[in-house]
Amino acid sequence: MRDTQGVSDQDRRSLLWLLDAMDDHSDSRITDQQFLHLAASAREFLTPSGVHDPGLAGSVRALEDFLSAAGGGALPVEPYANLRLALADLEEPPSPSA
Repeated sequence: MRDTQGVSDQDRRSLLWLLDAMDDHSDSRITDQQFLHLAASAREFLTPSGVHDPGLAGSVRALEDFLSAAGGGALPVEPYANLRLALADLEEPPSPSA
C-alpha cells in the first residue's frame, strides 16, 4: 500500500509550483491567460487524496474559489490574493510528527 504522505508531498509540490507561476505572472513573464491555464492544470492534476488532505485544504479551496471566480475573463483580484496567501502558507515546513 502506498504511503499517503508521498501523495500529499506530490500535491504540495504541485501547489508550490503554482506559487512560482504566480511570481512569474507578477513579473509579467506569463500572461493572465497562461496563468489561468496553469492554475486549471494544477487543479486537474491534484490527486483525490491531496484534494482531501487537511494540510492542503486551504490551498485547494482557494484554488477552486479562484478558478470559479475567474470564469475565463480577467483575473479576480481578491481570490487571486487569497490564493497567493494560501499557497504561501505551504512554504512553511510541516512540523515533524514522529
